[in-house]
Amino acid sequence: MIPQVVPLSSAPSTSIQSNCSASADVDAAEPRDVDRMMEAGQTAERQGNRIEARHHYERALELLTIPTAGPPAATIMRWIARTFMNDANAEAALDWADAALEVSEACGDLAGAGHAINSKAAVHWQQGNLDEAERLFLQARSLALAAADVELAARTSQNLGVMASIRGELPDALRHYTIALEHWRALGLAKEIAGTLNNLGMAHTELRQWSDAQRVYAEAIELCASIEDLRRGST
Repeated sequence: MIPQVVPLSSAPSTSIQSNCSASADVDAAEPRDVDRMMEAGQTAERQGNRIEARHHYERALELLTIPTAGPPAATIMRWIARTFMNDANAEAALDWADAALEVSEACGDLAGAGHAINSKAAVHWQQGNLDEAERLFLQARSLALAAADVELAARTSQNLGVMASIRGELPDALRHYTIALEHWRALGLAKEIAGTLNNLGMAHTELRQWSDAQRVYAEAIELCASIEDLRRGST
């Protein structure tokens, strides 16, 4: 069940004049407070308390000096957008994602802009606007590649693969999944590699490419077993 949305606030004005320093322009006592608010927001969000999470994220924004906060402010704005998306409040989610995009663009932060556009794509996908979502995922992926943000490139490629699968465009799905897999392998993220291998296996199965499906499923199973062994060994 989707929780009822209680809008705490509207998106901030995006008329940003920014020098976009690498770190937020806060006084000496405030960085710890900003970090504390961000961590509290993330904890609340993981627990499903999105209203509380937004409260902490917005408090973190208040502690930042927005005109010079740059990337940290844009990151928090994207997190707020995510909470609204998960509350099925598409309008608020898009407002906050747009705010994050404008901050990132004012900074010349290609990776940040890519993440903001990826957030917008996710909202449109949730709303069933597949054409717009695909356009935005492609745009986000281009920015990710330009910024050498391998994780964002992987995620957008994965999403494009899922969208192609939904449309029955299985050769395109295989191409996107293969690109995503290359990125995940470069990052060494075993869980993500296994998930992408599973998606590849399903696409190969739909295409009746049995030997390819068997090969990638076998690798995924082996990888999942090793992840479980590591998990048990750490407990």
